[in-house]
Amino acid sequence: MSILEKAQSHYKGLLNGDLRPISIPEWDTEAFIKPSLSLQRLGEIMECANGGNPAEAMALTVIYRLVDAEGKPLFRKSDKMELLKSVSPDVITNIVTEINALDPSSEDVEGN
Repeated sequence: MSILEKAQSHYKGLLNGDLRPISIPEWDTEAFIKPSLSLQRLGEIMECANGGNPAEAMALTVIYRLVDAEGKPLFRKSDKMELLKSVSPDVITNIVTEINALDPSSEDVEGN
């Protein structure tokens, strides 16, 4: 098995990992957090955050990471403007904070 195949296998395992539940009482919803994102989507979120648009980065995080029990996305990218304009920023912030709290820190990733 080549190194690329090993890397792809590892990533597939991450994507197929356990969904983590998240309660969103303001929406009367139980949702799930996808365990990982593609580098392309992560880059898109980081580009927004580093480009001075943290609100858009948070909306994309919700769009890309929240799924139902079957792993189907709760939102589509076309919902981004509605999330930005018509949804409580406090709720979006709480969701993103919980997603970030469940992700490993850079120290965890580095093994420190």
